Amino acid sequence: MNADPDTVVERTAPLTERGRRTREKLLAAARNLFEERGYAATRMTDVSIVAGVSHGTAYTWFTDKEAVLRALVDTIVT
Repeated sequence: MNADPDTVVERTAPLTERGRRTREKLLAAARNLFEERGYAATRMTDVSIVAGVSHGTAYTWFTDKEAVLRALVDTIVT
């Protein structure tokens, strides 16, 4: 289910050093899992487990798996 982009707030710029580290851990975990398992076989729960954060924390930073993928592409392209 895709969320309406006008109603979803996605945190992209962490306000604290701890937030930056958490977001980076989530992105690194997602990248590794996407490479190993593929995008379709990776769940947000898997990302949070590998990153060592709670499931809810993953959703604090990313609304869904597609948002994680977009953020990864942004880090690779820019």
